[in-house]
Amino acid sequence: MAIRLLKANEIDLRVKTVSDKGNALLLAYKDARCDMAILDETFGPLKWKREHMTLGDRMMCTISVYDDERGQWVSKTDVGVESNTEKVKGEASDSFKRAGFNWGIGRELYTAPTIIIKLDQSELKSNSRGNATTYARFFVKEIEYDENRKISYMEVVDKNGNTRFTHGTSEKNKLFSTLAKIMKEKEVTKEKASALAYDMFKESESKNLNAEQIKALIEAIKEYKEVEA
Repeated sequence: MAIRLLKANEIDLRVKTVSDKGNALLLAYKDARCDMAILDETFGPLKWKREHMTLGDRMMCTISVYDDERGQWVSKTDVGVESNTEKVKGEASDSFKRAGFNWGIGRELYTAPTIIIKLDQSELKSNSRGNATTYARFFVKEIEYDENRKISYMEVVDKNGNTRFTHGTSEKNKLFSTLAKIMKEKEVTKEKASALAYDMFKESESKNLNAEQIKALIEAIKEYKEVEA
């Protein structure tokens, strides 16, 4: 069973460094709750388990998934790195997330672009050592992938929703233009298109559809005929 790709709201961003010129380098990552949710969604909450063990001074995590066809557990293991704040908890969480990467959860993050954001003067601060830092937060608004599960488009916004970084060209934006054109030609209202999207994908907001779903919606609208009362 294939592990799905991460959604935009499942990708977190943190500032790694801030240069003297005010450029912030961001890192994209997933948290442990994301791994748990995707494991539940993909295999079912009763068909996977996690186990922790120590090897020397390192903590390891094994994620096992039950294979119904073979009637046995299949396991993948990785080692964690302790955090700067909570050593045991941080290392346990990190080993779990790394084991999740072995199962393919969030592996696409390894293809993320280098995210550098030019900070506004109001966002620049100085830490106790006098070095540049920031407390500004940034979020992934849109994420798209190519056929090889690599990130092809990313849009990052600040807390006010302002776009601060983009990578690649959005296929969804092109598809939305095509969708609007087809809707006009077929005289399909936004309400009708939303209802159709909900019937097809249980999602009425087109902005939440992925590229393949938008393509399917376009084809459905091309064939759309008003049902006479």
